[in-house]
Amino acid sequence: MKASASDQVILLTLHDIDKNLDRLNRERLHLSEADRLAEIIAELATLGPRLAEATGAVESAQAEILRIESDVVLVAERMRRDEALRDQSTNSKEVLALEHEIATLARRASELDDSQLAVMQQRENAESALAAVTVAISETNQRRQEADVSLSAQSAQVDADLAALELQRIDVVSSIPQELFDLYVTQRERYGIGAGLLVGGVSLATGMHLSERDLDTVRHAEADDVLICPESSCILVRAPELGEPW
Repeated sequence: MKASASDQVILLTLHDIDKNLDRLNRERLHLSEADRLAEIIAELATLGPRLAEATGAVESAQAEILRIESDVVLVAERMRRDEALRDQSTNSKEVLALEHEIATLARRASELDDSQLAVMQQRENAESALAAVTVAISETNQRRQEADVSLSAQSAQVDADLAALELQRIDVVSSIPQELFDLYVTQRERYGIGAGLLVGGVSLATGMHLSERDLDTVRHAEADDVLICPESSCILVRAPELGEPW
């Protein structure tokens, strides 16, 4: 294939554009803010069970306090009743039995007081844990909102850069002969690189030095001959006008 040296040099610009397009497309698939957002969402997922556990602990403690308070009321009523019966009774055996029951109720009342204090402390601890996890959820949700905004901005910037490069690519492609462009596309799709510059006997597409035999082929080729890199199979661009010896 024949193509002017100047047209072949344009392929280097196209190569740089395509390389940047590939980079931006990879970035779009793996945005740093997307990773950060995923971490925050995972963190929120762990806070959900903690919130449920803390809420359940508060509710259980509150229910236990209400049960104890109900028992306290019943014990107090029973003691008042027994004390009234004792004060009215003239039967010594009945009075003795009532006093024994009153003493038992007094011990029960004391036990209930101790239990109530213990459960109230449990409720206080549970409320503190609930408050802490609630704050953590609020702060994490705030960070999630910030990450959402940042991700949108980052994605928009990448999209804008991609759009600008696509427009630039259209302009560059329009200046390349169709046959040369088709070869570039074919080699790039097959081997990953469409064109590379030859500098000092080194193909920049691979960073490898061409053999003397291959360099001899390059030296004897016409300026408008389209050469293929023996190492990478890309179009081997010679650019003496750029001051690049080969």
